[in-house]
Amino acid sequence: MTDTADLSRLLAVASEILDGAAERFVAGRGAPRSVDKGPDDFATDLDLELERRISGELTERTGIAVHGEEFGGPGAGTGTVWLLDPIDGTVNYSAGLPTAGILLALVHDGEPIIGLTWLPLVGERFAATVDGPLLHNGVPAE
Repeated sequence: MTDTADLSRLLAVASEILDGAAERFVAGRGAPRSVDKGPDDFATDLDLELERRISGELTERTGIAVHGEEFGGPGAGTGTVWLLDPIDGTVNYSAGLPTAGILLALVHDGEPIIGLTWLPLVGERFAATVDGPLLHNGVPAE
């Protein structure tokens, strides 16, 4: 699963999917608390919506299952699985602060091989494959 061409293709697909979700992420800024997950943790309806949307598109387009923060999924210790946090920094996001993003990783047998951090509220995107360069807004970082 670490073939460079395959990883590049999967990174491109994942990037397209996150780009497609970014507008909805920005539009939902300030979403209220809707699901209590613990004494100091909660999710918004948008967390749930984005996880469903991104997970569905990833599974459909890559054939790889997704483990999401809100709904769970297959374990990450064996096989290949996407790991998704649709809104990292939900407290900040709900408060309308720009310090929140979408986190996505592809792991194979528990080892990360692709990572994406999308920060739609500040227009920043970071991504990398296991042996590739760090990409900042789609361009290799210097």
